[in-house]
Amino acid sequence: MSAIQSSASIEVGCPGVDTILAYVDRVLDAASCERIELHVDGCPACAAVIAHAVREQSSGARVAVVASTRGGPESSSSWSQQPLPLRVGRYVVLQCIGRGGMGVVCAAFDPRLQRSVAVKLLRPDRDDPGAAARLRREARALAALAHPNVVAVFECGALEDRDGEYLVMELIHGETLRSCCARTRPRVAAVVEAYVAAARGLGAAHAAGLVHRDFKPDNVLVGRDGRVCVTDFGLARTIAAPTVAGASKPGSSDADASTLAGTPTYMAPEQRDGGVVGPASDQYALCVSLWEAIAGAGPSPGHARRLPKRLRTVLERGLEPDPAQRWPDMAALVAALQRARRLPRALVVTAVLGVAAVALGVRAEATAPAPSMVAVDCAAAGHHLDAVWSVDRRATIAAMVARAEAPAVLEGLDAWVDRWRRRAATACADTPALLAADGCLATAVVQLDTMLGVLERAESLDHHLRAAVRDLPAPEACSEHPTATVAVADAAAVREAIAQAAALVQVHRFDGARSVAAQAVALAEASDEGLWAEALAEQALVLHAAGDFVGEGVAAQQAYLHAEAVGLDALAAAVATHRVFTCAQVENRYDDAEAWSRHAESAIARMPAALRPLPTARLALAQAHIAAGAGRIDDALAAVSLAIERLEPRGDVPASELAGAYNDRGTLLVERDPGAALAAFEQALDLVRSHYGEDHPRVAMLMSNVAGVHYYSGEVALAVEGFDAAVHRLEAVLGQGHHDVAGAYINLSLAQDSLGDHVAAASSMARGLEILTRTLGAEHPDVALAQIDLGAFDLRAGDIDTAERRFRDALGTLERTVGPHHLYCTNALEGLARVAELRGWPAQAVPLRERALAIALREQLGPPELTAARVSLADAQLAAGDGAGARRSIELARAALAEAADTLDDATRDELEAVLRAWPDDDVNAPRGGSD
Repeated sequence: MSAIQSSASIEVGCPGVDTILAYVDRVLDAASCERIELHVDGCPACAAVIAHAVREQSSGARVAVVASTRGGPESSSSWSQQPLPLRVGRYVVLQCIGRGGMGVVCAAFDPRLQRSVAVKLLRPDRDDPGAAARLRREARALAALAHPNVVAVFECGALEDRDGEYLVMELIHGETLRSCCARTRPRVAAVVEAYVAAARGLGAAHAAGLVHRDFKPDNVLVGRDGRVCVTDFGLARTIAAPTVAGASKPGSSDADASTLAGTPTYMAPEQRDGGVVGPASDQYALCVSLWEAIAGAGPSPGHARRLPKRLRTVLERGLEPDPAQRWPDMAALVAALQRARRLPRALVVTAVLGVAAVALGVRAEATAPAPSMVAVDCAAAGHHLDAVWSVDRRATIAAMVARAEAPAVLEGLDAWVDRWRRRAATACADTPALLAADGCLATAVVQLDTMLGVLERAESLDHHLRAAVRDLPAPEACSEHPTATVAVADAAAVREAIAQAAALVQVHRFDGARSVAAQAVALAEASDEGLWAEALAEQALVLHAAGDFVGEGVAAQQAYLHAEAVGLDALAAAVATHRVFTCAQVENRYDDAEAWSRHAESAIARMPAALRPLPTARLALAQAHIAAGAGRIDDALAAVSLAIERLEPRGDVPASELAGAYNDRGTLLVERDPGAALAAFEQALDLVRSHYGEDHPRVAMLMSNVAGVHYYSGEVALAVEGFDAAVHRLEAVLGQGHHDVAGAYINLSLAQDSLGDHVAAASSMARGLEILTRTLGAEHPDVALAQIDLGAFDLRAGDIDTAERRFRDALGTLERTVGPHHLYCTNALEGLARVAELRGWPAQAVPLRERALAIALREQLGPPELTAARVSLADAQLAAGDGAGARRSIELARAALAEAADTLDDATRDELEAVLRAWPDDDVNAPRGGSD
C-alpha cells in the first residue's frame, strides 16, 4: 500500500489526496487554493488531513491519512447548518452572509443605534471549557482597539437559543483583498499599499496584546471606499500568554484539526511545528500573502524574479524561518515596504533635475540649508510676483475690466497683490516662517498667473472669472498650513501644475483642469509620496467639480493613503472630510461616509491642537449630511450650528463656505420651521451676492431653495416661479447637462405637479432623470427615486406597462445600492402595488404592501406614515377577499394611533382618526365611505 491510503472512504465533495498534496506543496493555482480553503473552513476532517501533511512535509516525510479522520456524526458543519435565529440579543438578523467551520456570519440590524452590523455565531468548543471566557476577553481587547484597519468589534455574549457565543462587529460593504486583487489586477504599488494598511491593522492588534494567527488575503476586507480592514480574529490569542500550536486543547491528538489552527499555506514554521506563536507569525503570513499577490504563487526561488528586487529583499527577511531574524515588528516592516515601493531619491533627482531647472529656474539644491544659514533678501521678498502682476499686464486687465464695467475685479486684484506682499514681508522678517510659507506663497502666485492668463484670453468677463478673483487663496493662510518641504527637483513643477488646476476649476475650465491635474499626478508619482498625495488630492477636487464622482473617489482614496503614510495629517483630514460630503450628500452612500468620517476624525486628532478648530468645523458640516440622511435632524442641526459657531468669527473662511453652512441649516429647517429656513437662506444669499455678484450659480441654487420654502409653506405658484427661474439661470451658467441642474428640474416637477400641470411636471422630471443618469450612472439611488416619480406620472397618464417597468428597475437599483430594507424601497413597492391593483390583481398587491409596512415599522416611522401604510394594506387585503386580515390591519392602526395620540397635534390626530372612521367597526366587508 502506498504511503497515502486509498481515498475510497473519503466523503463525497472532499478534495482528493493528490489535490491535498498539491495544495500543501504550493503548486496549485490560486483559484484551486481558494476553493480548498473555503472547503476546509467547514470540514474539520480535511483540515486534519492537511495538518498531518504540512507537519510531515517539514520533516521530509509523508503522512498516512487515516480514513476515519474524515466525516463523522459530530461534524462541526451540522451546527452551522441550523436555521438562523430571528434575533441575537437586540440585533435583528437579516440574512446569512457566510458559513465556516467556526460558525456563521449574518448581516443584522441594530434598532437601538439604527445601523447595520455583522453578527458572528460561533459554535461551542466542547473540548475547551475555557474557550468562551477567553473569547470574551479577546473580544473586549478588540473592542478597545479603535483602528481604521481593523474591523470594529462592538459586543459579545452567549447565544440564547443554542450553545455557542456571538460576536457583533462592524459590517463592511466590499470584498476580500484576494478577490479585489483578482478582479482589478492593480499595480504593484497599489497591492503594496493595501498590504501596508493591513500591516498597520495587525500592528495595532499586536500593540493591544493580540496575535491574529490566521492572517491571509481572505481575512482582509476592502470596503467600497477603499478602506482596508483586517477581520476574522476568531483564532486570535493574547501575547501575554503565547500559545503553542498543538497545545490549544487539553488532550488533543495530532489528528485533531485544531492542533493546526490557521491556514497552512500562510503558516510560519513555528506555527506548523507546534512552537510558540507570536507577532512574528503574523508578519510571516502577511509576507507570504503579499508575495503571492504579486508573483501569482507562494514564495519559492522559481517565482522570486516576478517581484521587484527591493520588495523581494524586504519580504525575504519577513519569511525567515527563525522568528528572531524577521523584522522587529510590524512598524519596521511597514517602513521597509514603503521604502521599497519608492524610487531611490538620488535616481529621482538625477532623472528630473535638468527638466525642472530649465522649465522653472528652480534652485538645484536637493535640500534646504538650516534656517540659521539662509541668507534672505527681504527687500526683494516679492520679486517673483513682479513678473506675474507687471505694469503692462495690469494695464491689459484694466482695459478689459473697463469694457465690462466691472471695476471691482481690478480693485480685488490690486488688494490681493498688496496682501500677498505684506504676508511675504512678514514671513521674510522671520526666516523659519518664510521657509515654511515660501512654497504656499509661490503656489498662490502660480494660481494668480493661471487665472490672469484665462482672463487675458477670455472674450468676456463672465461670472466665473469674477468669482475666481474673489476666490484667490488667502496669503494670510500660508503661515497656518505650511507645505511639507520636498527635497526633489521637480517639486516646483508639481506645485505649479496643482495651482494651475485649481485656478482652472475656479474659472470652470474643467477639461483643462483635468489634464493639468493628471500631469501633476504623473510627475509627482515618480518623486515624493507627500507631493504625490497633494497632487492626488487636487485631482480629486477637480474631478468632483467636473461631476466625475467615481474618479474623485479613486483619486481621494489614494491621496488619503499617501498623506497618512507620510504624516500629512491636515491634508489627510481635508481629503477624508471632502469624501464624507461626497458620499453622504451626492452619492447617498452613508456607510462609506461614516467610514471616511472616522478617518477624518483620526487625522484631525493627530494635528496640533491650535490647528484643529477649522477642520473640525468643516467635518461637522459634512457629518451633518450623514445625520440628515439617517433622519436624525436634531443631530444634523447641532452639527451645522457647531460649524457656524466656529466659522463665523474667523476672517480667513471663504464666503462660499459660510454661505454653505447657512444653506445647510435652511435645508434642515424647511419642513420643520419654514420661517427659520427662509431666514437662513437669506443669510446665505446675502453672503453670496455680496461676494460673487448676482449672476453666480450659487445665487441660482439658493433661489431654488427659497422656492422650496414656498413649496412647503403651500405657496405653490411662487414655488413654480422660483424653481423655473433657478433652472434657467443654472443652465445658463453651468450648462444644460450639469449635475446641479437635475435637482432644479426635479424640484420644478414636484411644484408643477402640485399646481396641477401634470404634463409639464412629467417633462421636467424626465429631464432631471436624464441628467442624473448621465452624471451619476444608472446604479444610483437618486436615479431610482426619479424613476419612481416618473412612473407615477406614467400611471396617471394610463401607461401602466411603462410605470411597472420603471418601478421594477428602481426597486432593483435600490436593493443593490442601499439595501432591500431601506426606506427608499417603500416608494417602489407602493408603485408596484398600485400597478397590481389597477390591473385588478389585489392578491399580488398584498405582499408588496406587507413588505412596505415592514420596512416602515423597522425604520420607526411616525403615526401618519404607519397609519397610511396599514390602511393601504387593509384596502388590498379586503379587495383580495381577506376580510380577517383587513380587520387586523385596521385594528393595529387604531391601537397604534391611540398609543401615540398624545404626541400628535390636533390637526394630524383628527385627520388620521377620520381616515380610520371610514372603516366600519362591525363589518369589515361593508362598503367604505368618507375618505375614498
